[in-house]
Amino acid sequence: WSRGAMMFVFFHEFGHMAIDLLKLPSTGPEEDAVDEFSTLILTELILQAPEAQKNLFAEVVRGGALFWKLLAERSDAKGHSTPFYDEHSPDIRRFANILCLATGADPLRFIPMAVKAGIPENRLHRCAGDYKRRHAAWNELMEKYGKQGQDQGKGGGRMTLKIEPPRKAAYKPFEEEFRRDNFFQKVLDLMASSVRLPRDVPVVVKECGQANAF
Repeated sequence: WSRGAMMFVFFHEFGHMAIDLLKLPSTGPEEDAVDEFSTLILTELILQAPEAQKNLFAEVVRGGALFWKLLAERSDAKGHSTPFYDEHSPDIRRFANILCLATGADPLRFIPMAVKAGIPENRLHRCAGDYKRRHAAWNELMEKYGKQGQDQGKGGGRMTLKIEPPRKAAYKPFEEEFRRDNFFQKVLDLMASSVRLPRDVPVVVKECGQANAF
């Protein structure tokens, strides 16, 4: 699940980059939009994967959702909460939004988790419509920049992963995971081959010292 949370955040940040570099319109809160982007990419991987691998990708989505649920529980325990003026939705809301889209994409794998989380049946029915609308909207936005889009033949930037060593021992396992089998660089190569970027993009993983650092 920790690996799944890392993957979810990885695609979340890719969504920010795509909105910035490709000048995609974002008429709602951008943090919510890129949560959607990450969820839609990962659920698409579930739908396209061979049957034997579907549960693997489903675990990534579950890990991404549970990350926000655990943060919400920790914040409640400490008496902290997301300020009403913050650009991020409350953590528990992000958990529910991710789970709703995932349920719309793949009811078989996600309805049990949604029911256990307390999402009522009438809301789950609406999640199917939410998923179809969000999926169609993102497909339309990204179509121009895909392999078959209007910018085909104009080349495309690469994405190169740079991993800086952490200062705190607690972050060492995350560094090791980012380096394992060159997996995250392979993910970047796949994304760069699917989306035509206007220039090369360095992807730097490091201990920033502050939350939400660019």
